[in-house]
Amino acid sequence: MSIQIPPGDCPWAIRQTQCFDSTTHRFVRRDIEIAGARIRAVLPAGASSLAEGLDGERYLCTPGVVGMAAAGAAPPPFVTTMGWQCTRLRDVPPARAGGPRAVALLKFDGRQLEEVNSLLEWSGASGCGRFDGGGAHPVKVLPVLASASLLSATELMEAAKFARAIGTRIGIALCADADEAREFRARFYCSESALISYLLPQEPHVTVFGAARIDAREAQAFARTLCAVALGEPDAEHLGRRWRQHAPLFTQRRAALFAGANGTNGTNGINGINGINGINGINGTNGTNGTNGTNGASGRLAPNAGAGQPDYYADALTRHAAAALGLPDVGTLAPGMRADLCLFERDGADERGGSATFLSLLASRAPAATLVDGRRRHDEARASPVRAPVLAACA
Repeated sequence: MSIQIPPGDCPWAIRQTQCFDSTTHRFVRRDIEIAGARIRAVLPAGASSLAEGLDGERYLCTPGVVGMAAAGAAPPPFVTTMGWQCTRLRDVPPARAGGPRAVALLKFDGRQLEEVNSLLEWSGASGCGRFDGGGAHPVKVLPVLASASLLSATELMEAAKFARAIGTRIGIALCADADEAREFRARFYCSESALISYLLPQEPHVTVFGAARIDAREAQAFARTLCAVALGEPDAEHLGRRWRQHAPLFTQRRAALFAGANGTNGTNGINGINGINGINGINGTNGTNGTNGTNGASGRLAPNAGAGQPDYYADALTRHAAAALGLPDVGTLAPGMRADLCLFERDGADERGGSATFLSLLASRAPAATLVDGRRRHDEARASPVRAPVLAACA
């Protein structure tokens, strides 16, 4: 069934849809009113009086998911916001109407003159952390410092101060491997987590990237701060270990998870055909949302998770991931929030499963429609289709 979004900027409604409530983590039947780029109201079913709209009775409505990948990759169909990793502003894909919202993660380690120039260019051109890259909308920029390149603790403090002054977040990328971590410890006589949690304990505008490898002690240290902590992509193969190590970050609402990209034969790609660790990977080993894949995360996330864990994972993929990129008005279906959402055909999906059903939908099917700022994503058809759903939501 084709979904027709009303044209123009007039308010319209999705009526009688099963809407995912991020507060209760349950699906409830509601009318969702959309005005321009935002959700105007979420009303009891049948309460909307708007003339324009569509019948949502056949659909489950969920928040869009937040993704992250190298600049130029193709986002999966359920992603409404994409964080693009880059070292130069010229590599940031322009934010175009009908595409996912773009956030440029501008990595800066100070080793290359070009990186320095990019940071200066962004600083001079940004308005509250935004950069006009020639697209339909300015691209939000989040500078990311590489902790391996820090020479003094003062650099970290000054970077956070600089970000506050221009009204944006600051990212800190943890060391990429054990050798870099040892060099950092030798230089500062402490771990990265210890230094960050000591210097920036009450700094809410900091996001720590590359934190998937931190241990339980480091997770506890970060959980006592106000920082957001990006744990990368979901990983069902090591789900139990991740929960044991990172549970405080999830329960304290600090953890963020990100979908990857649509890589064909790609490593760590979402929708990667034959991809290793690919989300929606067809025949993918360890593929997240993998059809016929082994150990698919989100595909096996709900059945393998303990009581309450799917709620934390659903939040980490949506509103907490959006907050980690500096987007407080993205990630939930509520009045005043951005109208970023997915409509999935029900087709036997059990909405009583709440968050487990939400994860199941991501794992087993492509959305019938994806909206960004109230408008349909135009590149939905380019994403690899999801075939032969294998996920059964847990009760």
